[in-house]
Amino acid sequence: MDLKTESRVAENVSVLKIGGEIELSNAAQLREALMGAAEAGHAGLVVDLAGVSFIDSTGIGVLVGALKRAREHGSTFVLAGAQRRVRRVFEITGLLGVFALAETVQDAIAQASAPAPTANGRSDDGGGGE
Repeated sequence: MDLKTESRVAENVSVLKIGGEIELSNAAQLREALMGAAEAGHAGLVVDLAGVSFIDSTGIGVLVGALKRAREHGSTFVLAGAQRRVRRVFEITGLLGVFALAETVQDAIAQASAPAPTANGRSDDGGGGE
């Protein structure tokens, strides 16, 4: 099955909408789209998985690589709208604790555009005090 990708920017967050099945045959296409979005210099990257019906281990590896790249660029990385079948793959692989997941793209954008936590666990929003 062909992989469809569509990108846009919302609230200084790159949003990559993916449709189809993510598997070995289209992993390079997905990697290219994700790396371009991760390196765009926005505060965050949201990957909309609502249109994804299947993901294999190669696809999971591509997402892990994109997460690392986003972090290297100081961006927040959030997955949104994963269908039950796709979300189950993240559960089985133990990656639910690695990826930030949101139910909707709007929730994911809100998460991704929020100030990133600093090493002390607090948001780096310039505010002082408790």
